[in-house]
Formats: sequence, C-alpha cells, structure tokens
Amino acid sequence: MTDAKGCGKPLRRAATSLAVFVVLTAATALSPDARSERRPVRPIEWPGTAEVVHVAEALDGTTIRLVDERIVRLAGLRSPHPPLGLEPAAGAAAGLTERARVRLAALVADRSVTIHVSGMSHDRYDRLVAHAVRQDGLWFQEALVAEGLAVVMPLPGSDDTLLRSLMVAERGAREAQLGLWADHAFRVRTPDDAGAAVDAYRIVEGVVHSVAEVRGRTYLNFGEDWRTDFTVTIAPADRDAFEAAGLSLVALQGIRVRARGWLANFNGPLIEASHTAQIEVLHSAAPPTDTSPPAISPQDGAAEPRRFDQTDTKASCATAASAKLL
Repeated sequence: MTDAKGCGKPLRRAATSLAVFVVLTAATALSPDARSERRPVRPIEWPGTAEVVHVAEALDGTTIRLVDERIVRLAGLRSPHPPLGLEPAAGAAAGLTERARVRLAALVADRSVTIHVSGMSHDRYDRLVAHAVRQDGLWFQEALVAEGLAVVMPLPGSDDTLLRSLMVAERGAREAQLGLWADHAFRVRTPDDAGAAVDAYRIVEGVVHSVAEVRGRTYLNFGEDWRTDFTVTIAPADRDAFEAAGLSLVALQGIRVRARGWLANFNGPLIEASHTAQIEVLHSAAPPTDTSPPAISPQDGAAEPRRFDQTDTKASCATAASAKLL
C-alpha cells in the first residue's frame, strides 16, 4: 500500500540508512585483534615445503612450540623489544612483548597449523624458520604485524613477495599507531637522530646524499661526512640480488628511502642490508610520518669517497652486528 501522506518511502529509506550506519559503526569499532581475524583470505603462493602441525604453546610473540617439541620461529618477524636504554612508556605500549605472546597464543589455541619452510630453514638456535597459516587461511605473520605486535625483519632466504605484503600491513599499523607504533621509542628514525638508537633493530628513513663504492662494497651515505652520518652498506656478494630485483643502488642518490636492520655504531650509525626488502624506495621527498626532525636533503656535489684501511673496519663490524639477528 502507498502511504497517503507520502511518508512511507522516506521512512523506509531512513530505516535502511540507520541500519547501514549501525553496521558500519560496529565494523569500525572492532578491536585490532578482531580486525586481524577478519582480514580477507587471499590466494598466496607459498614457497618451500608445507607441513600440517599441532601447536603446544606460544613461547613469545614470534615463536611457537609444537606438540612434537620442535620450536618454530615465525619467518620475517621481530618481537617488539625496546632499544637498549629506551624502555617503552607506561600505558598503552607497556608490556608489548607479553601482549604479543598472549595474542599469538590466542591465534594458535587448539588449532592445526600449516607451516611453510623455505630459504633459511633453521636459525642458529636450530629453530625451524617458517610462515604459519591456520586452516581458515589466517596468516599469523600478517595478523601480528597488522596489530602492531611485530616488526617486519627480512633475513637471508626470506621470500621477497611475502615480505612486501607484510610491509603493507606494517604501514597500516604504523599509520594507525597500533601496538608498538603508539610508543615514541619505536618510531621511524631520521638520519639525524639514528645515532641515538644504536644497538637495536631500527627503521630509518631519509634522502640518500651520495652513493660510493669501495672494493665492491656499496655505501649509501645520508650526510656529507660518512665518518659520523648514517650509512647503509651492501656487501659485494649481495649487490647482484638488488640489481636483479630492479633496484639500481647507484641511482638512489637524491632518493628518499626507508632502510631497516640492526643499527650499529661504527663511524656513525650504520645498517648492513643483505636482503632487498631492507631498502624501500619511497619516491617521495616528504618527511617521515612522525614528529621526528626532517631528514637531510640532497646537496650538490659528491661527498668525499670512503677510504678504509685494509680491514675495512666499518663494514666488517656491521656484518658482525647483523649476525645478532640470525
């Protein structure tokens, strides 16, 4: 029947709009945990071998013990350990390591899991290094990163495509300031303040001031004085992988990049990049998305080339520091 006063349809439309509003409001009010559980399941071409296993417990935010006593380390992740001397602030970001363990325990509780092992199958502690997926398709690594409970950490042999997918989830968590990204201690550093956060796994964003090569080793210098400024170094053995991935290291001069890795202090703060995913080309001159000071801008003229003694101290020490991650 038609409403004689002409109010029927408008009322129905209003009711429909209200219902949609309620549904959308409920969806946006979901906790980060709930949102990660509802991440869309998409087809992923998993590398390596697959095995269905049963989980006994979560040992920490990135490690699980199987019922057969094997230990599995989730590939491509690092737990949110604060940098040395920089404990997280009290409040929302406190106890991040335990929060990550509790969350992983909830994800694996009473479930069979498929682990995909490839690349570096075991770490130096003889733990399996694998990606883990529930039977309903939930990818543990992506869920933890999307909630800000882990940082993406490329290691030798890590699948580049999977790492890039995790970085997309990490970017979303960082922009929403979820988990560890709500704490200033974990912020993306600039070349200017990287020296204040050494001896930790860090992300540094800035403009490459110059590119130098010494005895086959490549150096991305982020300031005029390589003896004190932030640097990313790539060993001769790893150069080909970057070139094969379409990343010309020489062409990075004047380009804004985001580098991640163990931040050591040898002639200034330094990261050694051994995996292509450790360097993200941003194609932008915009400053990092936090309140840190702006990065150094490119300047005219080439920086003084690096000169080292026979042992190439800065490079060899950085390699030793990077070994802490394995």
